[in-house]
Amino acid sequence: RAQAEAEARAQAEAEARAQAEAEAKVEDDADEYEDDEYEDEAKAEVDAGAGSSSSEDEEAENTAPAAGSGAAEEKSSTSRTGSGGAVAAPLTGAFGDGFVLVGSVLGLRAYDHGGAEEELVPGFWRFAAEGFGAGLAVRGEYFFAGGLAGVKVGLDLLSGPPVNLYGLSSVESPGYRVDARFAFRVPLVRGPVGLKLVLDLGWALRSWDAFENLDQATATSHRVPASTLGGAVALRVEPGKLLGIEARLNVGGLLGGLGGLSDGSLDVGLVLRPVGALMLRAGFSGRLASLLVSRDGEVLELRDNLVGGFVGAGLAF
Repeated sequence: RAQAEAEARAQAEAEARAQAEAEAKVEDDADEYEDDEYEDEAKAEVDAGAGSSSSEDEEAENTAPAAGSGAAEEKSSTSRTGSGGAVAAPLTGAFGDGFVLVGSVLGLRAYDHGGAEEELVPGFWRFAAEGFGAGLAVRGEYFFAGGLAGVKVGLDLLSGPPVNLYGLSSVESPGYRVDARFAFRVPLVRGPVGLKLVLDLGWALRSWDAFENLDQATATSHRVPASTLGGAVALRVEPGKLLGIEARLNVGGLLGGLGGLSDGSLDVGLVLRPVGALMLRAGFSGRLASLLVSRDGEVLELRDNLVGGFVGAGLAF
């Protein structure tokens, strides 16, 4: 019996040990399964992160060239805009930034001379004469400071007053006029057809002739220079660089205490630029001027009027 109890006890202990080992194995298997599942999840997360990072890198790589291309396109666009802006900048027009013209003033000239009623009486006599007037004319201008400010100059060498009495001839007393002015050019309209306002102010010196009888058969002429301060306003229409139209009104007055003077002119001209810098100009020119001078208490009025035109050619720049 003792042996049987010992065997039963040994068998029970063996079964208990086997059951404990089986439970321990089950727990180990469960732990390994959980560890494997955790590792799989971690690996999946790592793979997902790597894939996301790779995708982001690829997207960044794809975006970078696109951004570079966009920047290049923007830069190219800016460059094109800049060059386009340069091309689209307002043109200087047919008159350019300046020009020099040499031509002639041609027209009908009327010269009125005040004085005594009887021209045979010694002293200044009264007469009114008309005739053809012509002369050399030079015109020049140049605008700087972005085309807003500039200078204008002019020189006229005109035939003398139309007088042919008592040994006097207009050929013997040609006249002159010199102009120097500051000018300002203001663009009013920009585009295919430009419109500019030109204002100028300056000095002019011109010659006058007064005629005096010495006796019943001879007479003499007196050259009277007169300085004036004048201003002008002009409108220029420029449909491109080949054609230009200008209308200019000028008024002036005497400088100094030598008497009184009114000096006015109206010029309307058409400018053509057929080839390169070549400039051609033709148009209407009208002048009204008068001068009062006195000597020995006698007041003499001179009137010099011209209706004609200007024709010239030169270079623009």
